[in-house]
Formats: sequence, C-alpha cells, structure tokens
Amino acid sequence: MHPKSKITEWCERALEYGWLLCIGIIPSYFNLLSARHFEPDKAVLFRAFVTVLCAIAAVHWIHQRSQSNTTPATFPIQRSFLSYSIVAYCAIFLFATVTSIVPGISFWGSYQRLQGTYTNLSYVALALIIVAHIRTVAQLWRMVGMVLFSALVPSLYGFVQHYQSDPLPWKGDVITRVASTMGNSIFIAAFLILTVPYALAYGFTLLRSAQQSSKEPADAPSLGTLLVDALTIGAAVAIVFAAIQFSGVVRSIDLRFWWVYPGALLSTTIAYISILFRQPLPIARPLRSILPALIATVYAIALLINAQPSDEVKIMPPTDGRFGANWSLWLLSGVILLWVAVILPILQKTQPEPRTMDRRSSRHCVLCDGIVARYSSPQRHLCTTCHPTVRCAVDLGRALAGISASVQL
Repeated sequence: MHPKSKITEWCERALEYGWLLCIGIIPSYFNLLSARHFEPDKAVLFRAFVTVLCAIAAVHWIHQRSQSNTTPATFPIQRSFLSYSIVAYCAIFLFATVTSIVPGISFWGSYQRLQGTYTNLSYVALALIIVAHIRTVAQLWRMVGMVLFSALVPSLYGFVQHYQSDPLPWKGDVITRVASTMGNSIFIAAFLILTVPYALAYGFTLLRSAQQSSKEPADAPSLGTLLVDALTIGAAVAIVFAAIQFSGVVRSIDLRFWWVYPGALLSTTIAYISILFRQPLPIARPLRSILPALIATVYAIALLINAQPSDEVKIMPPTDGRFGANWSLWLLSGVILLWVAVILPILQKTQPEPRTMDRRSSRHCVLCDGIVARYSSPQRHLCTTCHPTVRCAVDLGRALAGISASVQL
C-alpha cells in the first residue's frame, strides 16, 4: 500500500474537521441581526460550509487523479439502490426547478426558509462527502460524538426558555412551546429525535464496554480523563451562554457585535473537537492541546475590550430576574475551566500506555457491526481488527455517555 502524500493527508484532515464544525455549529446557530433569525441564516452558513468542503474534496480528487500512476483515484461510493435513489432525488429537484414558474426562487429558496434546490443539494453533497471520506470506525464515532455534542446547547437553552430565564426577549411563546435555537418547537423536537438513534448506539456500546471492562480494568477510562472531558464540556457551554446573555443586555448603534455569538459557537465546537481527538497527554502535542483554550482566551479578551460602555454601546439591565447581568462572569468561568482542563493532565503526569494490536482490539462496536459488511474493502478499514486507533472510540464513548445522559440527549 502506497503512502499518502501531504496534500492527501491535509485534504482528509480538513474534510473531517470541516464536517465536524458544520455538525457542531449549525444546530445552535441563529442571527439576531437579521429579520428571520433562524432558518435562512442557518441555510446560508450551511451552504458556505458545504461549498468549502466541496472545494477541498475536489482538490483531493484532482490530486489523486494526478497521482494515478501510483495511487488510483476512486470515488468509493458503491452502486446500489440507495445510490440510484439519490441520483433520482437530485434529478427531480433539478427538473422541478427548471420547469418552475419562478426558477430563481425554486433554486435559491424563499425569503422565509431558503429551502430551495441549492440548499437541498447541499444536504446531499455533505452526505456524499462524509460517506466517501470516512475510513475508520474512529472517524465514525467522532462524527456520532459531534452529533450528540451539537444537541447540548439546544437542549439546555430549551430548559432556560421553559423556566423563563431567557435573556433574549422573543415575541412568541417560548415557555410552553420551547423554540430553543431552531425558532420553532417542531424543528427542535425533530432535531432532538434525530439524535436518539446515535445516543442509543453509544449507550448499547458503552454497556458492552462496561461489561468487558469489569473483566479487564486496564481498559476503563481514568477518573482524570472523565474530569477533563467534563470540564471542557462545561466550559464550552458556559461560553455559549455568556454570548447569549451578552446579546440580551448589550446594545450598539451598529453591527459591531455580529461576531459574538458565531465566535462563541466556534470556540465551543473546537473544544468539542479537542475531546474527540483527545491526546494521551497535552505535552505530546502542546499546540493542539491548548488550542481551544487559546481561542477562547482571545475571544474573551476581544469581547471584554469591545463591550466597554460608551456613547455607542449601552448595557441594559435584564428584566424580570432573567439571565444577562453576569455574562462576563460566565465567559471568564468558561475560559478558566478550559485552561484547567489543559493543565490538569500535565499536573497528574500520567502517560497512558500506547494502544497496541492485541486480542482486545478485536471487539466490534454496536454501530460498526451493522456497517462493516458494506464497507469491507481493503481501502476502507471500518473494523476494529484492521485499525489500531479505533480503541480510542470506545474510551471516548464511556466519557460521553455519562455526560450526555445528564442533559437528556
């Protein structure tokens, strides 16, 4: 098997980071500076993500074509009934757009939703990119973990709305019919329902892992690892809620604070990714390990400097005892927790033994059992017996399930 070139490695890394960022940011994103706030803004950001991912995938494919004398360029999506159904689905959309009374609106989408052909084809493009470039079970579990992480902020924000503590003054009823970050109770319910199969897959896999770990205690995650992951998740949630509170109490005469909430979501998602790519000890890869804390620190400093009261920036007191007055405390708490999560493993000075291929590596996860038969070609190592790094997915699952259960994922 020929080694991968640098371009191929960078493209594959960028693609995985890209779809993880997309999955983590889009469900929680909304824009208070636009007229519609939710669906159109999510659609625009999602289409931008997919456009960038398509460009990276194109570079990856072209580079493989240029190296065809050593490494064959393939698009690893098998011909099946599902593949033909996807092609038919896209063809129907394009035909309906061409024959529409208003083709422009059919393609770009309406002002209220932006759910036109462009957006729907972007959904298909993201799915195909993920299917074509997932190579290991570890990648699969990282994607599933990000799906569960992406439900944290919408779930918790729904509780904040229900208990009448929302700092944002929504006009509609968000108490009896929680809208959360989706703007519609039906949408948030549908999204959370979609996360249930992934949570069940994690749960059953963790149950099996716990039973096996009782016989082999060396496989069980350490208390320090669970604590670091819990601190990172708590810090990420604190930063996002600080941005929401900031948006509820700080007013300006222009759009200077457009970056506050997107920046918080970016910091949060990068913190989630740091958990999914957790290294045994931060000193092994210092820059990657402290990157979430550095980004959050820069974000906090920029926000605190720009939020100083002036003639153009006013701070309004929250009404009816709602959140908002202590947004800076939430922000600083999140940054401090991230740095504690970085420093704690170094203070422990415990380096886990490297993962090796032994008899314990032959376990299949519940989710892997169902897909190994389909993706069993030599180039697609979707089996724990074929790839030594997959063992980290089981350990990651144990940490995630205990935390996810507490927020009703």
